[in-house]
Amino acid sequence: MANETLDRPGVELAKALAKAQDEMKPVGKDGRSYFKMKNGNTVDYKYASTEHLIIKAKECLHSNGLSFYREHYSFSDGVGDAPCIISVVFALRHESGECVRMNAQWPVVPGPGRPMDKATGAALTSCLGYALRDVLLIPRSDEPETMDCRDDGGYEPGHSSGQHNGRREVPKVPTGRELFQSAAMDTTGLMGNDLNAFCRDACTRLGITGKSTAEQWAAATEELKTHAGDWRAWVSNGTAGDGGEGAE
Repeated sequence: MANETLDRPGVELAKALAKAQDEMKPVGKDGRSYFKMKNGNTVDYKYASTEHLIIKAKECLHSNGLSFYREHYSFSDGVGDAPCIISVVFALRHESGECVRMNAQWPVVPGPGRPMDKATGAALTSCLGYALRDVLLIPRSDEPETMDCRDDGGYEPGHSSGQHNGRREVPKVPTGRELFQSAAMDTTGLMGNDLNAFCRDACTRLGITGKSTAEQWAAATEELKTHAGDWRAWVSNGTAGDGGEGAE
């Protein structure tokens, strides 16, 4: 993840942040991971989940009059395993009104059991977790998503999808449905159940179902993008129903 500070903090914000960094304690390990390495050895250890880290960081920030939030994000072309890179602008604001913004980037990597919408959500969560670590100087943990603790024994440079047991894996191409979901997330900023509800209504509005062709999904995605500024009013003009069951 690349970090870039977009402006300078004021005096009150800087004082509050220094105090928060001083008060921030290591995050307890609330999760557990068990997996087998490629050499046959097994690994079993506890780790601090990103969700737990976010909760503890929020408590420390709020107790010092600070808030940390995502202002917006955008996508750009990716490389290797990642079909795209997500760029997020975070804001750190003090109760005095002083604010500093920072830009962070994270790769979006879909894979087996992780379609584009889930990969995007995971990228946003990971980006937030690492941004909070940077802001509050939280000691690094041995959680599985920590890059230097990951089992990358089968990775070879130049192989965008890596190799497993000598067999080259073919990268998964996002389906029309997944690209529609990704466009819906980018257009509305919604996630989880709210995103699913919007996709159902939008699909009903556009006449898209689980049986629609890739070309129909692509046309629906382009139509959706044209309503970025008025998506709430646009989708509410449609008739709610279950025509969009293919979007979940």
